[in-house]
Amino acid sequence: MRYLLLILFGTISFTSFGEGLKGRVINAKQATIPFVNILIYVQNNNRPIGGTTTDENGEFTINNLTKGNTLTFSSIGYKTKTWLYDGQDSVNVMLEEETQVLKEVVIKASRYKKMVDRLIIYPNKELRESTNNVWGVLNKLHLPNAIISKESMGITMFDGKSVAYQINGMPATADEYLAILPNQIKSIEFIDNPGVRYATQNFGGILNVKTKEGVKGYGFGFKTMDAVTTLSSENNIFLKLNNVKDQITFIYSNKLRHYTKNRIDTRLVSDPLSLLQIKEGDNSVYSYRQHSLKGVYSHVAKSLLLNVNFNTEFYNNDKDETLQKVYSFNNFISNTALTPTYKSNLYSFDIYAFQKISKKDNLIFDLLTTYRTSNYRYNFMERDQFSMISFNNQYGVRGKRLSFIPELLYEHKINDMNNLSIGVRINYAKTNNNYSQDIMKKDHSDSYDMFSYVQLLGRYKKLSYQIGLGGNIVSYNKDSISYTKRFMRPMIKFSYAPINNLTFSLNTELIPHIPELTDMANITRKLNSIEIEKGNPDLRPYIEYNNRLDVTYNISRLYFQLAYSYRFSRHPFAPNSYIDDCAIYYVTDKYNKSRVHTLSTFLNYEVIKDRLTLSGSCAFSKTLFQKDNLDYSKKIWNYYVEGNLNLTKNWSMNFGIINNRKEFRGNLYLAQEDAVYFSTSYHLKQWMFTAGIWDPFRSKIKLSERNYANSKFTKSIISWNADKANMVYIQVSLSLNKGHKAQTLRQKIHNIDDEDGIVK
Repeated sequence: MRYLLLILFGTISFTSFGEGLKGRVINAKQATIPFVNILIYVQNNNRPIGGTTTDENGEFTINNLTKGNTLTFSSIGYKTKTWLYDGQDSVNVMLEEETQVLKEVVIKASRYKKMVDRLIIYPNKELRESTNNVWGVLNKLHLPNAIISKESMGITMFDGKSVAYQINGMPATADEYLAILPNQIKSIEFIDNPGVRYATQNFGGILNVKTKEGVKGYGFGFKTMDAVTTLSSENNIFLKLNNVKDQITFIYSNKLRHYTKNRIDTRLVSDPLSLLQIKEGDNSVYSYRQHSLKGVYSHVAKSLLLNVNFNTEFYNNDKDETLQKVYSFNNFISNTALTPTYKSNLYSFDIYAFQKISKKDNLIFDLLTTYRTSNYRYNFMERDQFSMISFNNQYGVRGKRLSFIPELLYEHKINDMNNLSIGVRINYAKTNNNYSQDIMKKDHSDSYDMFSYVQLLGRYKKLSYQIGLGGNIVSYNKDSISYTKRFMRPMIKFSYAPINNLTFSLNTELIPHIPELTDMANITRKLNSIEIEKGNPDLRPYIEYNNRLDVTYNISRLYFQLAYSYRFSRHPFAPNSYIDDCAIYYVTDKYNKSRVHTLSTFLNYEVIKDRLTLSGSCAFSKTLFQKDNLDYSKKIWNYYVEGNLNLTKNWSMNFGIINNRKEFRGNLYLAQEDAVYFSTSYHLKQWMFTAGIWDPFRSKIKLSERNYANSKFTKSIISWNADKANMVYIQVSLSLNKGHKAQTLRQKIHNIDDEDGIVK
């Protein structure tokens, strides 16, 4: 504590006189060393008067030095080096590796460094050696407020939002993480506050895996996961070739699901219309198959990076049978049979170019072209209590969607601490839906969205900031419906670190909610019974004000975060509609305003020399909404607890209790029962073997969804899936990499088109 006070006092005292020094610390292989401890001494004094550490790039800046000062550089695994300051402006300091064999080695915990928009993690050696791919590392790191599944290779944020994947700043897929060996990981960046550039894409986080540089080699591997108790399988295979400046990657993946014990119940309640209708579902069959093939070519030159990406996906749901009993006011009406099928094909072509104009300026261009087709067939039959057919309806929908998303981004490095980004992205899409059979109709639409943005990201002493401003011009045309709106998206984030391990952050932003394309295209035709549908006849958007304050503390093996968020919006709920006797009715009541308070905490702790890692999060949110001066409220709890135990260097166990995917957004409330899982993994060189069980104490999983059209008009859907409970699975993966890792890929814009615009 005495030395800490001396360092802090010395740092403050240096602000009044002296000169500045910039530098970096490297090893014998010219690789930078992050987080090296630097202490400052004066002549004839063995107590430090100041100090700092290198950043994640091994660089440091010290202001107000005096000639004759002595600097010491120390880091675990390297010999301490002493250096005399003689008025230089910059310096490169090389540390020698420590070769002495110690009787007892204290294993370092994974390093966490909190920035204004991201958390940077440096996995320790033991963690990297306990698995054979990135997903195994991520599963043991336990990212804040993120639910990670290494078996199905996916990440979901605590609030239900999705996560974008990147490798060295470039967009990637979950499959591509399989092609990275753990010892190739340099650092992992978890951007939990995506900037204004990603404002229109609604990401809850961005995961960027940075790898060590290399020039030549190849990689091959596969992963297969199969459920024993139900017909469920996921398979992936990759091939990667690197030759100095060029890299070629092929990835194939498929999924197969076949569930035989699904059940869906629907309850529709409306006091104004005195309506109560219940549909009790019987055990039904549901299955689908999905295939995807991706090819990537990258060329890296001194100042130019060219990346060409082709991706194709095929989806086929040929069996979705549902049998239901329909009741009205508890009186039996009839039996129904529903057999929809759905097929879709996706083709995308992405061309990306990065040009380094000068030492401080970069220019990035990206063009994403997507073509999507679908074929949806619907067959419905209703029988009364006497087995007589009272209603029969069928129709088909053939949909096509073509989209172009060009984006241009300019980056300028103002100085070592500040960066400026200016960009513009245009999203144009053309959608065609052709109905046939019982419904003869054509729905064609054009949509146009231009998004421009500017963002300043930097640091001043202990204060970091992120200031961004974006603007949207949205246009939509379908038949006689025309829609054009303009929106502003300001975003301000500040982060202050009074000491190295404590960070305070404040985030405030304005989020315009634009009606989705599928909402505006048309109301889905479901003539089987009375249904509430997600409609928006008035095409009315709304604005949400989002504020978040969080405190982060990390030291040694502990990472703790406490956050409070407040969201406010006016007229947040869009109008709804329902169908009765083949006629469409609108419920146009709108809520005046809503307020959401959320208090959440996250804790991650590594103990017993990294053999045991515990992680947990808990969030409590209260939603208050008002309609015609009447107040309503909804309280929601969210939590999860996860742990990983490394029994030996090669054998580990995972366990957890998860209760997520609960939210109250707009007029939709989703809930899922608690899930419990156990798994064990064995790592043998390039091989990884895993066996686990999902929900061993439950015979079925319950999912519920509730739509609120107004205070007295609701629709609840409850589904049970017996096949997913007690699901035992096995997983085998192999990762081979020879030579060096592929060329480091530079930062890239993340273009995405996740709206199909096709009515089903």
